[in-house]
Amino acid sequence: MAEMHFPSAPNEFCITDVGSTTTKALLFLNQAGAWRCFRYETPTTVEKPHEDVTVGVLLALRGLERMTRRTLVHNGAPAVPYLTTSSAGGGLAMVVTGLMYSMTAGTAHRAALGAGAIVLEVISMDDGRTPYRKIEDLKRLRPDMVLVAGGFDGDAVSAPVFLAELLVEAGLHPKLNPAARMPVVYAGNVHATDHVREVLGDEFMFRAVPNVRPELERENLEPARTAIHELFMEHVMSQAPGYEKLKQWVAAPILMRAGNVCHSEAFDAEESSLRSG
Repeated sequence: MAEMHFPSAPNEFCITDVGSTTTKALLFLNQAGAWRCFRYETPTTVEKPHEDVTVGVLLALRGLERMTRRTLVHNGAPAVPYLTTSSAGGGLAMVVTGLMYSMTAGTAHRAALGAGAIVLEVISMDDGRTPYRKIEDLKRLRPDMVLVAGGFDGDAVSAPVFLAELLVEAGLHPKLNPAARMPVVYAGNVHATDHVREVLGDEFMFRAVPNVRPELERENLEPARTAIHELFMEHVMSQAPGYEKLKQWVAAPILMRAGNVCHSEAFDAEESSLRSG
């Protein structure tokens, strides 16, 4: 099935959010120059007996059909321009590491939050824990991804390498697939990139981006945020059953949403009345 295209001036379109427990659907309808919004919600079908997120999407769209008496589904797929966000794996769970929390670790923390992540843990050199305690705390976590920062560009390479060694000692594995490699976004001192890659080895999926804090007074968050989003959609959300089919339905790339932590104001809006005012 070819990917749908979103028209420049639609008169109707649907948006869903495929969450970890519920799938919410909105229909935006232009009637006589005035936009109206209708909402319907169903359980997400990521687990048995369905194990296919598109089942829940179609159920939600069918619910909107009953409310509005409009055709939104045809031949088992959306029949109107359609967009979606998703957190069906429980949102993006991340571990963040850096040197000083007031510097690179804090910057990395903001980058992860800005990418829509649920930050499970922030490991920094000044967090008061011994290396052993840091490793033991990491062992209890099952994140989807790790963001490693540390050091300004041109600083010594030893600190980012130490942080990478903590990850290796903890033996981190992804939440949804413990047999897969843990994705790691490295956004620290550029001169330590090759050393960090070597330490992590083949047990981790390594992606290097420009330093989130290349200088004392300058932050550069966007490359890390972009890499986090890309890795999440490619290697985390792609494991959700039915995800590949869902990709064929949408008129733009699926965006991630961090579980119940962040959500669009549109999904909090009251359901519109069907009666004319």
